[in-house]
Amino acid sequence: MPKVVIIGAGSLVFSRRLQADILSFENLRNTHFCLVEIDEERLGDAQPITEQLLKTGVYPEATFEATTERRTVLAGADYVISSLLVGGYEAIEAEIDIPKKYGVDQCISDTLTPGGIMHSLRTLPHQIGIALDIMELCPKAVLLNYTKPLRNPRQSNRNSRHSKNDRRFDHHSANRYQVDFPISPIDDASRIIGYAKRPRNHRTN
Repeated sequence: MPKVVIIGAGSLVFSRRLQADILSFENLRNTHFCLVEIDEERLGDAQPITEQLLKTGVYPEATFEATTERRTVLAGADYVISSLLVGGYEAIEAEIDIPKKYGVDQCISDTLTPGGIMHSLRTLPHQIGIALDIMELCPKAVLLNYTKPLRNPRQSNRNSRHSKNDRRFDHHSANRYQVDFPISPIDDASRIIGYAKRPRNHRTN
């Protein structure tokens, strides 16, 4: 029975569609989902949605549990899905409005620009915390990262003082098995399936 931990399950539409996609594969229809959300109200909303999905989709072998504490469910996880929004929509508004006040007009500010820097600073400590928990509790799990900014959490994991002091971070930890979405086809996909990367001067017609 695959064990999938969804951290940030309070994103109700995303979480439901993700679970439905996973269950659409025959060999994953006995998945045990662990819904993790620190907002108890949103977690309460997520539970009946998952229950209804399993019932209407006729997935008798699939199960789920819900918690506000990720460490209680990470042990034995096969996959950990990270989908966080730290600070809520008020923080996003500030990331756009403050730079705009000083002449930097951003269409969206979740990766680059001043807003992206602010987004990173409030998100990365939580992502590092998740990575360290995975290292301790389920070091063989695959970390599927949907949390923006997508590339910065990985770089932060690599540069963490913990990774410098412990080679396991690079060879037997979440950093090795992290996949960012959207996947960078050369850097990520080739590494995950075991093929060597194509040279940088590779061109396609």
